[in-house]
Amino acid sequence: MADPARPAGLSSAEVALLRARRGPRELSPVARFLGVLCGPPALMLVLSGLFDLLGWRQTGSGLITLAAAVLLAGWSAGVGAHALTAPVRTATVLRDGRAQPVAVDELVCGDLLVLTRGDILSADLSIVDNQGLVLDGGPVAGAVVLAGSGLGRVRSLPVGSTTADRSPAALRLLAVLAAVTAVLLAAVLGLRAPGEWPHWLVLGLVLLAAVCAVRPATVTALARTMAARRLAAAGVVVRDPLAVDALARLSVLCLDGDGRSGSPKLSAVIPAPGHELPGLWLAVLRVVGPAEEGPVEHAVLRTAAGAVEQTLPPVGLLLHRRQADYGRVAAHRLGRATVVTVLGDPESLLPHCAPDERFALAVAELTGGAHRVLVLAQTIAQSTMDIEGDRPPPGLEVVGLLGLSDATRPAWPVAELRRAGVRVAPVGDPAAALEIVAAHRSAGEVVAVASDRLTFARALLAADLGIATDSPAANLRVPGPSALLAAIRHSRRAARNRHAALTYLAAAGLALLLTVLGATLLLPVPPLYPAQLAWLALVAGVLPATTLAVDHAPGDPLYQLPQRFRLLAALPDAVLLAALSLLCATSGDPAEARTRLLLSLLAGQLALALVRRGERWPLESGWASTRRTPLLLAGTLAFSVALTAVPVLRTAVGLTWIGLDGLALVLLAGLLALILRRPRASAWTGSPAWPPGWTLPRRPSRAARRRRR
Repeated sequence: MADPARPAGLSSAEVALLRARRGPRELSPVARFLGVLCGPPALMLVLSGLFDLLGWRQTGSGLITLAAAVLLAGWSAGVGAHALTAPVRTATVLRDGRAQPVAVDELVCGDLLVLTRGDILSADLSIVDNQGLVLDGGPVAGAVVLAGSGLGRVRSLPVGSTTADRSPAALRLLAVLAAVTAVLLAAVLGLRAPGEWPHWLVLGLVLLAAVCAVRPATVTALARTMAARRLAAAGVVVRDPLAVDALARLSVLCLDGDGRSGSPKLSAVIPAPGHELPGLWLAVLRVVGPAEEGPVEHAVLRTAAGAVEQTLPPVGLLLHRRQADYGRVAAHRLGRATVVTVLGDPESLLPHCAPDERFALAVAELTGGAHRVLVLAQTIAQSTMDIEGDRPPPGLEVVGLLGLSDATRPAWPVAELRRAGVRVAPVGDPAAALEIVAAHRSAGEVVAVASDRLTFARALLAADLGIATDSPAANLRVPGPSALLAAIRHSRRAARNRHAALTYLAAAGLALLLTVLGATLLLPVPPLYPAQLAWLALVAGVLPATTLAVDHAPGDPLYQLPQRFRLLAALPDAVLLAALSLLCATSGDPAEARTRLLLSLLAGQLALALVRRGERWPLESGWASTRRTPLLLAGTLAFSVALTAVPVLRTAVGLTWIGLDGLALVLLAGLLALILRRPRASAWTGSPAWPPGWTLPRRPSRAARRRRR
């Protein structure tokens, strides 16, 4: 470990040693693939394939099961590798005696961080060099540097937060039901054919793997990644994957509003005769202070003076600073003298300064050009008692004039945000913004703060979502207020796609469980082969879930709040698919019945995926603009049906030729599933004309109707 007093920082050898002790923070693609392959669903498929390859079943069936396991693991690992992640944050670090940018994930304990104004601390620090450093809190991770500069040594690194999502409770219940069904299936088949119990055990494991093949976290990552790409096309930068979900569920937006229609901008700087620009900026730093306090004009002046702060002499020791009726006044000790600096309007200060006609003409010219003029004046006082009164201190001398103009500020689409269900709350005080965020978050609402001011950095970090055009504390950067609506629209489309994909997976999994249980009673053993279940996991699980997660379904999701996922909503679809599949398998020999059962179930599941992407009807207005999803699902069914015509492939999967009448029956089952299950309209604001919170009137209950009679 390096000497703490050495300003050169750690050496490359010391950094490499500390990094080796910590270990890698990011998995390689191979490690990610092996991790998924060793997970429960893929591992069950691997064990089943190896079991078939050892001679208990046909070799082709085992190869198909192993291929399904490899494809499933590769798909999940690929989605995880290309999923939306937070952009790499960097910090300026002293290493080997020179300052260099280093990724925050590559920091080690003992690094020396170079701190400047506007930086956000990436770790808990010990300040070793303080050059007027002002933080909005202690030197801990997340604090913002408001002014000054310095060096800080890393004491401890923050624990890395994970963006992995926990599976919804409904899908965890589905996994439990699948496990119970697998045990029940193995027990029933074991009683009917005790000599083949190893095969029934493997069949139950593959059934469980087929139901749980697609993880909800993978679907969520797909939806977020597609939303981030669409947001990037609109000029919106997402710095946090969870920001997409927070933006979709946004309910309260705190706008940094100071009552102005424009943003102040420094437009004129006129030093007084005998004074130079450095003296004027030094006076600004004295009277405004290190933090952006008070009116917005002070923040503008502080920002302008901060650009040359490093080249100015010291401002002196602050004795007193206050806001008086005539302006802002500050007293500093500089040597043995007390320097009093005043910033205020010309009407309040110029009458108390030495008369100068040139300044009066300059003030009139700037005021006529739609500028707001501020006067900087200075004097040497005997004590701070001279600034305690209601009048300016005597002997003031003008240092210079400052002109500010209000550039037109783009208006936020408040009306459209309210129609989209977002309540807008203007707030001008950073402390008030923190209180509003804490109050609404404690009530379970999703709160966002939109501001570019540095003093709002703590509120941006405390909110669920921080929005800004250029702020390191914001996790969502928008080019302007108009882009916020597009961002909400894309994020709610991602939430709708995720809901559609998860609902489809639940319905397809329940349908598979009910179909296998029903086929166990109707068909000779086995009802389905392990290779057939593995094939269903790919073509009826991975493919539809992927298309639904990245789909651009018709309709405008801006006025639709994300819906809550429930397992009971998928039960009618599952019962319908299972009933249609079992009806198709009631006649013919066992091989043909098994083939019709598999193909009709696949047709019904793909039809259900098509239903899930619509709002009121699968082929509603606008579906042709995104017809690649329906064509892909139809092509999957056509390819699966074509397998029955190829002897080698149908033998490997365990299928047989069912004739044209059998194919017509399968297509009829899929068509019935498409017609009988219409998508339900969104439960909230299907039209922007409906006000937030408006719902359809409910039908009175039976007891209410009886009382009315």
